[in-house]
Amino acid sequence: MVPKHIRSSSAQGQEKVFCFDIDGVISTLVPNNDYSLSEPCHEMIEKINAIYDYGHEVILFTARGSKTGIDWSDLTKKQLKSWGVKYHELLFGKPSADYYIDDRNLTLEALNRVVEKLGIVF
Repeated sequence: MVPKHIRSSSAQGQEKVFCFDIDGVISTLVPNNDYSLSEPCHEMIEKINAIYDYGHEVILFTARGSKTGIDWSDLTKKQLKSWGVKYHELLFGKPSADYYIDDRNLTLEALNRVVEKLGIVF
């Protein structure tokens, strides 16, 4: 089922904004948060690129370095470029947490239904 906030939002064909986490979504989770070991999740990157290509805004939001203070921005940008990820904005500073509760949260399964409703083909 497509979440209500997607069904009831603005007219079909109008640009939507999608915000994706990096680790565990676009790339693999790695031991000890050594992001240099991250590997791309090609299936998700294909979906993100299709969303981008269909004219929707793609924002990437990450907690990389939030707890440790390590600046992972250069490595992250290089990884995203080498993996071919298309995006409009990359944001650091997502709080490090065990759980995120959000009224606009989508599971990966729900994302598939949303992009189908928007007519995005992979």
